[in-house]
Amino acid sequence: MYECKIALYSDISELVKIRMLDQLELRSVLNNEDKDFKKLEEQTKKCLIKRLNKDLFGFVIKKDNKIVATAFIIIQEYLPEESNLTGIRAYLCNVYTVKEERKKGLQKLLFNKIVSFVKAKGIGNIDLHATPMKSVFDMYKKMGYEFTNNNAVLNLNKIK
Repeated sequence: MYECKIALYSDISELVKIRMLDQLELRSVLNNEDKDFKKLEEQTKKCLIKRLNKDLFGFVIKKDNKIVATAFIIIQEYLPEESNLTGIRAYLCNVYTVKEERKKGLQKLLFNKIVSFVKAKGIGNIDLHATPMKSVFDMYKKMGYEFTNNNAVLNLNKIK
C-alpha cells in the first residue's frame, strides 16, 4: 500500500539517503565524478534541516513505511510580473523514484499532490529543469509540461 504525503522532519535521514541514491544514479548517467560525495550528503542534511517545510517542501510516497519516491517544490517570491502579480513561483526539483518502484505511476501521485498544494497557495505555474534524458522529458510531457529552450545557467566557477 502506498501513502503519498508531505515530508516531515522525522523523514530527513531517509530523504538524505534517497537523495544520495538519486545523485549516484545521475552521476553515472552524466558521467560526472563528485570529488566529495560525503560532503554532499552532509550539506543535503543541513539544507533539509534548515529549509524543510519553510520554502522547500518535500513530497514523498511511502511503501511499508519506507520512502520509495520523492519530489520537492521550492517556493520563492520574485518581483511581480504582469503575468504573475504576486511574484510567487514554484520550482519542482529532485524528483526520484527507487528503481524497484518505477513505472507504477508513483510520480503521477506525487504530481497530483504537488499541483493541489501549489494551487492552494495561489501559484499559477510550476517551473522545472529536467535531466537530459528522453524518458524524463516524456514523463513530464505526459504531466502537461511544455518545454522551452529559455533555461540557462551561468557557472561562476568558470569565470575568473
